[in-house]
Amino acid sequence: MGHDKITAEKDAIVREFPVYKQGDTNDKPTGGNRKIIYKLTQGENSFQLKVAPKDSSK
Repeated sequence: MGHDKITAEKDAIVREFPVYKQGDTNDKPTGGNRKIIYKLTQGENSFQLKVAPKDSSK
């Protein structure tokens, strides 16, 4: 439902967004927030964004 916040931190891209439960309105999410950290990794022919392990944010 939107409201994502994307930032660059150190060597990662961080995406934070609210979690909506069934019945929540767009302006009142009740499921807390979620944070996903993406790291740039070398692929076979190009770079790829991959979800970093949870403990890599330390």
